[in-house]
Amino acid sequence: MPLFRKSPKNVEKRRDETVEPVACPHTTLIPRWDSAADVGNLDRATRFLCEGCNQEFDAEEAARLRATEAKRVADTLRN
Repeated sequence: MPLFRKSPKNVEKRRDETVEPVACPHTTLIPRWDSAADVGNLDRATRFLCEGCNQEFDAEEAARLRATEAKRVADTLRN
């Protein structure tokens, strides 16, 4: 049995295909606090980190994202 095998011909075709970027739905927002005393109190989180794309949001932006999360996920699944 050979150590290295030839790759299938269809692999070359897949490399040439253009892949459209997928927009992150920002559904996994991790709270961050500036003060250790505030840790655990979600109302005192100063920023939120999206685990999917590592984009950071302030508390206001995170609240807006959470309010529209269900609709954004449903829209993503329909496409």
